[in-house]
Amino acid sequence: MKAKENIFSDGAMPRNLLENHSFQQLLNSLDIGIFISDIFFNRLISFTNNLEKILGCNSLELKHTPEIWGQILRSQEGSKLDDLLIRALDRSDRINFDLKIEDGHGKIKKIWISLLYSNGSHDHEILGKIQDVTDLREKEIAIAKMESMESEISARIQQKLLLGVPRNPPDGVKIDANSIPSRKVDGDFYDFNRMHDNVLDFFIGDVMGKGLNAALLGAGAKNLFNKAIISLITAGDNRPVIE
Repeated sequence: MKAKENIFSDGAMPRNLLENHSFQQLLNSLDIGIFISDIFFNRLISFTNNLEKILGCNSLELKHTPEIWGQILRSQEGSKLDDLLIRALDRSDRINFDLKIEDGHGKIKKIWISLLYSNGSHDHEILGKIQDVTDLREKEIAIAKMESMESEISARIQQKLLLGVPRNPPDGVKIDANSIPSRKVDGDFYDFNRMHDNVLDFFIGDVMGKGLNAALLGAGAKNLFNKAIISLITAGDNRPVIE
């Protein structure tokens, strides 16, 4: 079974480059490992030193027990890896995929692999790069959770603090109110105040922006309105009464 040519078909990534000190330093700064493996990922042939950090095993293990490479990569999603490798043989461009593994220390990781095929005398070998993206995935999950929590908090602020309920309207008056934000949550608000037997005041606030910031701004503005109303009510009996 023969892998197809790609951008490295002219041998631009020889094995001795993987052992070049400057090249190793560059890749270590980028947390990327470069490897040459057999075409079915059963045996590791050559690699840069930072691969040991990604796989959780030292270079001596990888050199003297090259099959540990395939064992680690198949530790969690072996069938997925095998399916991808079979499909990769029919393509001439890069193959990129993520893979969940259990490293040599028993830690579950998420790695990203890009496969680059070589030819010439190395027809049955794969050149590729590998990167540990566990922290990136965890950050994405944490960000998604924070965004979900923010939406939930904003929704609660909107329902509890922003949207007033018309209680005890004057006789013969029926009031219904609703607010439909253009997105999930905004800061628009309204409220009702029974200032006199025959008077029902209401106010509406249009807050720029969306999300938690807008909801907090709307809640603050509405609170100031309510404080002002309470101040007027408690100021004394000399306030004007609208009939």
